[in-house]
Amino acid sequence: MLNLARADFKDEFYTKFPALSDVKIVKSFENFYLIKDSNSENVFISDDFKILISGSVIDLETGQNLSVQNKLIIPSKFNISDLKIEDAIRLGVGFRKIYVFSDPKCPFCKQLELDFKKLENVSIYIFPLPFEAIHPGSLKISTSIWCSTNRSKAWSDYVEREIDPKINKCSTPIDDIKNLANRYKINATPTIIFEDGTIIPGAMTAEQINLKLKNIDDKQDLYQ
Repeated sequence: MLNLARADFKDEFYTKFPALSDVKIVKSFENFYLIKDSNSENVFISDDFKILISGSVIDLETGQNLSVQNKLIIPSKFNISDLKIEDAIRLGVGFRKIYVFSDPKCPFCKQLELDFKKLENVSIYIFPLPFEAIHPGSLKISTSIWCSTNRSKAWSDYVEREIDPKINKCSTPIDDIKNLANRYKINATPTIIFEDGTIIPGAMTAEQINLKLKNIDDKQDLYQ
């Protein structure tokens, strides 16, 4: 089987994900490309931008997990009552809600942050989940952000504009967040949780998030 590279893949990738302009892109197996950042966090994306592999195999169009036999796997459900809102950094104001486990130094989290601005009527609750082994310094950054006077601003300043927070120390919920993530086997950032308990590991576009939110809204309307 030929393993041909798509001549325009890199250009299209950088156009779709401008926040990831510093990652390396290498042709990998079948029709997949290896996306590698400076901290050795690897993901694979198919040349049609429909499949992302990061520990799991994700269909980016449907949000479904796929097994190696391409059979659909029903995503694990998250019990929303396990989330403590007081442990989160809130971005945006809206009736609809999404919950995100995020590492401030994760490049795909940075890309997702840009797409947040395109969401409609949504409150985003960020649960800081620094993976220090992958992104050295992320624990210190997460702690300083949490201990800032304005957490939301400090988070957005760092993730969107690379403005370092003032170094602060205080009691944080980061250990509790890590324990919760471990319970649900969340081992990658970003991981998005929807109000219906759906868990989506990996970044989604604003269009995909809005579509999922609309589907949740439609189901709620159906049972009212």
